[in-house]
Amino acid sequence: EEYVRHEASRALRFLTDNKTISKLTSMLTYPSSPLQLEGAIRAIAETEDPQYASIVASFAGDPNSAVRVAVAFCLGKTDPITNIRLLVRMLTDDDWKVREEAKRSVHKCIQVPDVEGEIPRQPAGKKMPAVEVEQIALPMLKEAYANGKIPQADALLHFCKGEKSIPVLLDIYRDKKSHPTRFEYHDRMGKL
Repeated sequence: EEYVRHEASRALRFLTDNKTISKLTSMLTYPSSPLQLEGAIRAIAETEDPQYASIVASFAGDPNSAVRVAVAFCLGKTDPITNIRLLVRMLTDDDWKVREEAKRSVHKCIQVPDVEGEIPRQPAGKKMPAVEVEQIALPMLKEAYANGKIPQADALLHFCKGEKSIPVLLDIYRDKKSHPTRFEYHDRMGKL
């Protein structure tokens, strides 16, 4: 059932006439169910049109995790740079699927420095320096770790690998509470 919905949303991207877009945006304004809302958000994502990112971003706090996953997916396809703070905040979600989709979306907009002599690994386009993402993620990492939210801290660690993160990473490493058994948290993705 989920596969069919995803394929339908992909097919809708080719129907970019005003009537279809109008119907999709009205589904965002007046959704009849979380399932319909998720489908509309995924269909809008397939258009890759950034003009709908702000309305989609308003659903980031939806109680349904499938809707939040669709929001992270859509923002990653439509306008990840503008919504980077929200996407990084979504890395602290309690649902692992939301964190994983947000992580993919954040990775899409990070500028990876080219190594001399290598073929660029990223397509051209608007990218954000990793150090800027680190500045956004670092305070959230401190907060997540302090509150014992280890899976969320783990998701944020992917973006805290620069010089500014070293003092925080050392504090976490030296913390007596961070004995290795503390990290034996079992999430749906497995053992952390």
